[in-house]
Amino acid sequence: MDITTKTYGWYSDKQFSVNKKLFYYKDIYENTVQVTMISSTKNHGTKFDDMMYRGIMKSYIKKIES
Repeated sequence: MDITTKTYGWYSDKQFSVNKKLFYYKDIYENTVQVTMISSTKNHGTKFDDMMYRGIMKSYIKKIES
């Protein structure tokens, strides 16, 4: 993992209901985490008011679309 570039994971039920996309990542503690988006800063930049920070992501696993 390149420690100079961080990827931050976020989850929002409202975003999922609009986009119908769910991503799985490994976080820096090797946990599998579900997110609806990632960002390169700790500011997600969306208007979803239920957005929850899920931590720093280490590696991409898969995407599920419904």
